[in-house]
Amino acid sequence: MNSKQPVNSHIHAPSHTTATPTAAPRPLHSIPIAALLPISLAALLAAAPPARAQSTTEEVEPNHSKSTAQPITISASGDTITGFSRGSSTSPSTNFDLTADTFLLTLPVQPQSASAEPPTFGLIRWIATLTTAPNQAGHTLSLRGLSTVARTISPTSDATLQTRFVPSHSSSPVESTWYTLGPVAPRIFLRASGLSTTPANYTITLTTAPVAIITLGRFEPGPITITTAGQGHSTNTHIIVFGTDGSPITTPTPFANDDIATSTTRSTLTRTYPQGRYLLAIAPSRMATNVPLAADDALGSGAQADFPGTLIADNATANINVAFAINSSSRSINRPATRTDPFTVLWFSFDVGTPPPPPPAACNLADIASDSLDTAYNPNNALGPEDLDAFISGFIADNALIADVASDSLDTTRNPNNSVGPEDLDAFITAFITGC
Repeated sequence: MNSKQPVNSHIHAPSHTTATPTAAPRPLHSIPIAALLPISLAALLAAAPPARAQSTTEEVEPNHSKSTAQPITISASGDTITGFSRGSSTSPSTNFDLTADTFLLTLPVQPQSASAEPPTFGLIRWIATLTTAPNQAGHTLSLRGLSTVARTISPTSDATLQTRFVPSHSSSPVESTWYTLGPVAPRIFLRASGLSTTPANYTITLTTAPVAIITLGRFEPGPITITTAGQGHSTNTHIIVFGTDGSPITTPTPFANDDIATSTTRSTLTRTYPQGRYLLAIAPSRMATNVPLAADDALGSGAQADFPGTLIADNATANINVAFAINSSSRSINRPATRTDPFTVLWFSFDVGTPPPPPPAACNLADIASDSLDTAYNPNNALGPEDLDAFISGFIADNALIADVASDSLDTTRNPNNSVGPEDLDAFITAFITGC
């Protein structure tokens, strides 16, 4: 595959690698029961069959443009694409060596639970890393999208959402990064191109990285304003809010703002929020999704993603201040925030709704559960078998969320010390026998 051939004379058929078989996990029934007791649920899940092997797909010409893009389904982190390019042309050509390589990637939907702590929203970060052997400078990776003018998306356009290039004096890998989230299988156009100085084949490796979501607490339903104005910086920012399932909110108008007005590049987003859990993305301008610009966004134009389920940031500045404030009828916060890495986004979640009622008071130290399957402190102002069952399970599993009840064996009121030990067992048994 050192040079590309005309499509009628030779096509590189896609091929897939097969991972070396992995030894089967040890059957659980062969493990002594005593050895299983301290094993956590996570450890048991780790004994499941090995994950699917990574696959490698070779590029197939022609794939110079979005309209001729090669479709590839990425099944897991670690999948790779191999190709060859000594040019960047997106026009038809009989010399495929001189054209760019465009791929339409379909990526897996990630597990999501907005009700989990911390919530996930199906959010994951993808990284595409282009390497050559031997290392050669001059390749470019770009993420493609659609252009928007006067809030109107051009459906056949080919806009640049993000470009990564390694100059001739460097042999570092080329990396592009973006995010996927929500319930829809995300798709994105990825393009690789080269120069006359890049005669070697390239490999693009697709990997994922977890995303930290910082929780901001609860606000009352109704109008809520999120703003980067008046926060001690002049950063050109962009704000987008997603709903409980990780989808952008588009009705009655998109929950997003890039510019407050033509006279400033700070962002202010005021919307009416019903009860629910929300995901906030904030970064230096600009971020692209498939949602059109809102009518109250002064920006008016900018590239958009082709498909739902993706978010791409195009700002390459590191260590930039994006501090913001959230104001509602009953609560206001000022949140320091610094975007450290280029092309990344800061993520926050917040709840909207009436605060839940406080849990029932515990009747004594041993009142730790409302159900035998509870794994975190959940008193019900009564003592019963559910408390005993939950404590024993938690004590065996070294689960301080429910079995850490005392700091001393003589404690008679709840006094956790962030560890599970004999003092918890002694104090629990005494309190359980004493009763409420």
